[in-house]
Amino acid sequence: MNQVIALSMLGMMGASSVAAAQTEATLQAAQEGIYSVSTPDLSVVLDLSPESDGARTATIIVLEDESPVFETQKPDLFSLFFGPIVQIVEMDGRNDVPEIYISSYSGGAHCCNEISVATKTPNGWRQLDFGSFDGDAEALFPRDLNGDGQAEIKTFDNSFLYTFASYAGSFAPIQILSLVDGEVADVTAKGDFEWEVRSGLENLGAIPDAGEPRNSWLATYAAYLLILGEDDPLDYAVGAHDASVDWGMIRCTVVEVDYSCPQGKTKNIGFEAALTEFLTQTGYLR
Repeated sequence: MNQVIALSMLGMMGASSVAAAQTEATLQAAQEGIYSVSTPDLSVVLDLSPESDGARTATIIVLEDESPVFETQKPDLFSLFFGPIVQIVEMDGRNDVPEIYISSYSGGAHCCNEISVATKTPNGWRQLDFGSFDGDAEALFPRDLNGDGQAEIKTFDNSFLYTFASYAGSFAPIQILSLVDGEVADVTAKGDFEWEVRSGLENLGAIPDAGEPRNSWLATYAAYLLILGEDDPLDYAVGAHDASVDWGMIRCTVVEVDYSCPQGKTKNIGFEAALTEFLTQTGYLR
């Protein structure tokens, strides 16, 4: 029996002469079975079937003109909580049909919503991996942030987690991901999204008084200044950091043995060097 679990329409977001992209349908299995939803352009079938070991496999099939054009599976689902959420949403205006957004939960501490998007290309359908992200699944749903008719994914740069503080003490800048020329692209620094970046900076809140959270806050603050193209973006972070903590600053001076640094072979490179290294590796500092 086919059943539409959820069909939602997002309102207009942002001022533009182009209609904002809308999520045309959302599909999620409530129990084992076959579910489907159709729009004028596409149909999606979600088949949640039991496996012999008590787990389940979710099979997602996309049909265009009633013909299957794409299929993917999520096996070894031991809970419905781990089942995929599928959305039909416009994310790439270069083709003639919307995209298929797929989100599933991987499990684990503070982790992870695994995001991929299936899109139609001149050579057939492709599935693009957007990555794994911490946070609420619904917060990651694609939304048209700049009113250009194509939806983006707004998240936080998860590479900042654990870098200069524990998970609970970490801060991270926003990150906006989109489909550009058929590939996943970080578009956070595009001028269209400056108001999103400035809003993220404002919502960063007050700097913590001391400890690892202070240094993580400063790293995030520096990243925001780099995105916005501000002058001397690292100056404040370097001058205001807490030098009494060394999280993220310890380096091994020799080759590690079994993923461990030999005793007495570590050094503290300091916050400025560690921050510069990290922001360079992550592409904020060039």
